[in-house]
Parts: sequence; C-alpha cells; structure tokens
Amino acid sequence: MKRVLLIDGDVLAYKFAAGSEESVAWEDPQHAEDPGIVSTYVDLGEAIAHVDSFIEWMMSEVRANEYQVYLTSSLGNFRNKIWPDYKSNRKGKKKPIALRELRNHLMIHHNPVVEDFLEADDLLGMRMTAPARGEELICATIDKDLLTIVGNHYNWDKPENGIVSVTGKDAGFAFYSQAVSGDPVDGYPGCPKVGAVRAERLVADAREQAQAQDLDPHAVVWNAVVLAYEKAGLDEDFALAQARCARILQHGDYNWKTHTVNLWEPTRLES
Repeated sequence: MKRVLLIDGDVLAYKFAAGSEESVAWEDPQHAEDPGIVSTYVDLGEAIAHVDSFIEWMMSEVRANEYQVYLTSSLGNFRNKIWPDYKSNRKGKKKPIALRELRNHLMIHHNPVVEDFLEADDLLGMRMTAPARGEELICATIDKDLLTIVGNHYNWDKPENGIVSVTGKDAGFAFYSQAVSGDPVDGYPGCPKVGAVRAERLVADAREQAQAQDLDPHAVVWNAVVLAYEKAGLDEDFALAQARCARILQHGDYNWKTHTVNLWEPTRLES
C-alpha cells in the first residue's frame, strides 16, 4: 500500500524561517558600551536547502512513497465570520524575515494544496478523513490542533514517538476539550476560567455519564459543554461559535463546487 506523507507547510516554513535567522550587533567605536544597530539576516539559499532536505528526512523516517504539502490561504479565513477576533492577536507581530520566501518556495517547487479562505489544518483534516483511496496517510505537523483528526500522525519535533494513531474517541475528546478551553494562540477565548485541565475533566466526566446511561456520548458531552458556558453567563450560541473555531474541517464539511463551508452542528440530547 502506498504511504503518503501530508505535510503542514505553514509550520514547516515557519520552522526554518525562524531557525535560519542570525543577528549581528554593530558597535559604535565611539561608544563601546552602546550596542548600536542590531541587524538580522538570513542565508536564503541555506534555508531553502534545509526545507527540502527536511522533507526528504521525514519521508525517510516514516518510509513514505509520496508527500503532499498544504498551505493556508493568504486571502483570509472563513472563521473570521464566526468569530471576528479569530487570529487577530497575530496582526502586527513580527514574522521571520524569510517566511514569505520559504512559502513562495513551497508554492513554486512543491505543488502545495491551497484553497481560498481555508487553513492548511482544514485541508489536512479533509484529506485525512476522506474515503480511503488505497493509501496510508500520515499527517506531519507539530500542531496539537490536528490531534482532533482521526488517523496516523507524525510530530517531527518528537521523532522518537514514531507514527501515532489517533482514534475517533481520542479525536472527539480533543475537539470537545478545545471547544471549552478555547485557544489563546488562535484568538478565541473558550469558556471563562476553564483551562485545558478542567476542560478535559469536564469532557471525561460527561463521557462516563453517557456510558453509564447508555446515551449518545456526543450529545451528552455537548450538553455538558453548553452547561459550562451557561454557568459563566454565556449562551449556547457563544459555545457554538467557540466549537466552530476549534473544529478542523473534515470530509463533507466543504463544498468544493460552491467553495462554501458546511458549519459544524452538534448532536443534542432529545427533549
């Protein structure tokens, strides 16, 4: 069976753009105690070579036959219509100076998959959950958000772990936990005063309740999520917005003909 490595190109480009920067402090000979101007530079050719060799290294590590790179659209993100502040905390922050050039290199030389208003995460999630094509897929990234997606995963920062399989139960647990705790890195807050540990406990308790009462675990967990938000003075619409920000698109969540997203809907308890 053909083994295909699906690579998060956003994180890959950032890794080598940031890692390739060097700084030089230019001292003023008249004022030795003053460092003066500090210059940052990158050997772009070397950074590009590192990207290419790293892809080859990952291919060898997981024994893949092929690879596919995925990149986030530069045109925006559909989640901004759900939560206007989504990733707004990143605006104005300094980016590695070679990031654009490395992204362009991936665009020109590695034939990436890009779709308007979607993130690389979404494209990876849809490919990973699409009907089998007689291939073994491995998602390569260090982004914990992808652990909400079922399948084989490879964290290149932890090569000693090898290929890790994420089950449907694991993926659902990770998703609902994030729907409660939010993600400050991505700019959606989640439930006030509920961090990752409390969110995981809430989801675990709800799943145990569902099992004990022989109820749909998704419905019971979602009910627990909504109750947590209501205790904080927020309603289900707020909770749903957070969940939709956390939701990485999966197969069936996107219409490739109309280029529209089918927003996630929770399973609810019957009245």
